[in-house]
Amino acid sequence: MNHVLKLARIEDIAQQTTFSKSTIWSKIAKGEFLPPTKIGGIAFWKQSDVDEWIESQFAKSHKEAA
Repeated sequence: MNHVLKLARIEDIAQQTTFSKSTIWSKIAKGEFLPPTKIGGIAFWKQSDVDEWIESQFAKSHKEAA
């Protein structure tokens, strides 16, 4: 069985989160967002990691609201 690893670039992350690219880089610098892996000098994230991070933000938001 082949496992296909889906990768996301900064533009994909910006579209998913509605954060600007500069906000994403700022959040990374502050430790508030996942750091990328660089492949050939290009920043990539595993899509599954990004999805988990987004889900965790919803869960965190719901806990704070309760």
